[in-house]
Amino acid sequence: KVSAQSLGAYRSAFFDAFENTEVGQPPVSVETDMSRFFGGLRNRGADLRRAQDGGNQRGERGKDAINSRTYEAICKAFYANSDKASNISAVCFWQLDWNLIARPDNINAMMLSRLGIAEDALTNKFVKGKKQQDGEEKLFENPSHIYGNPDKPWVCPLLSLGLHLMQNGEAMQDGRLFVGARPSATVGHRLAEVVRTDGVAAELALDNGKSAENVGLYSGRKASASYCQGGTTDGPGYMSVKHRMLHKAGSVDDVYFKWGSAGDQFLGRCLALLSLKSARFGVLPPHFVYTEEWPRGRVLEILRSVYPSTLTTRAELLPVLERCLASAVFHKDWIFANTPRNSVLRQLPVYTHGHADTLLEAGIIVCGLESPVMQ
Repeated sequence: KVSAQSLGAYRSAFFDAFENTEVGQPPVSVETDMSRFFGGLRNRGADLRRAQDGGNQRGERGKDAINSRTYEAICKAFYANSDKASNISAVCFWQLDWNLIARPDNINAMMLSRLGIAEDALTNKFVKGKKQQDGEEKLFENPSHIYGNPDKPWVCPLLSLGLHLMQNGEAMQDGRLFVGARPSATVGHRLAEVVRTDGVAAELALDNGKSAENVGLYSGRKASASYCQGGTTDGPGYMSVKHRMLHKAGSVDDVYFKWGSAGDQFLGRCLALLSLKSARFGVLPPHFVYTEEWPRGRVLEILRSVYPSTLTTRAELLPVLERCLASAVFHKDWIFANTPRNSVLRQLPVYTHGHADTLLEAGIIVCGLESPVMQ
């Protein structure tokens, strides 16, 4: 099966081959014939999709969107199968894909230097988009706010990011958050495995009988965008979702409806699956409260012993590492209760060297307070 997008890429490659040789542009007759040929292939693909859908539907392209319960089940399955080291980076990739409503290629290109902390949120700025390859668009000037969820650690992006950085940070010398030529390919393979586990299969069956074969990385992007708009009757504004997706809304809307921090923060909390019906919608994630006995410098000593030097030597990254370390320590009991005995997470120095127990006993990690910067 070849998607319409792939057919378009093949057609473009054909004409690019002409332009990059001495042959020059193909004759008009060839262009016409090629257009008819690829158009016929696209129509044939559409007919096949309609036939698979019973002949009376349009035949939707790509992977299926999933509901939020299936998203949560997939996150839990990654942790339950964390005996495979690649599942640690996979759950982080999957959760960032959901929380940023991003294309997999955007997550592939995420840079450590573009991560930051803005008051109560983790922030990220992308370097390029599908149709903005030069990175000069104003779309990239605005940060996306990412929030933790202390009530549901299995979907908390701060926790998965912190564990991913501890596990794989040493290989991030080039400054990219995910290593490898195409990290999304590896994550896609891991996702294809976990969607076949019992817990995820049960949720898919309840989600209009969807099949594991039709769930992929793009399911997360489709699902999170749909969840924000249809998962509640009082959700984020449509333009906030468009801005986060790096979508242009049209000449008029792009001129008059600009990105706003408050709208993006509200959207970020919804994507973190914080309940709009609860007073804990504005809850803060675990964070350090320093004391005279436990000043910041003492915590940074522990931080430098659990994260590789490729990360700790980046001064601008230390606030991110602090926030992630607090989540990894605070949720230790949950991790040990929901991962296998041979999980690679249990072998991380933050747990094996007793650092988590020390920090918990010190009582300097606070969780459950309401954010003072809710707009």
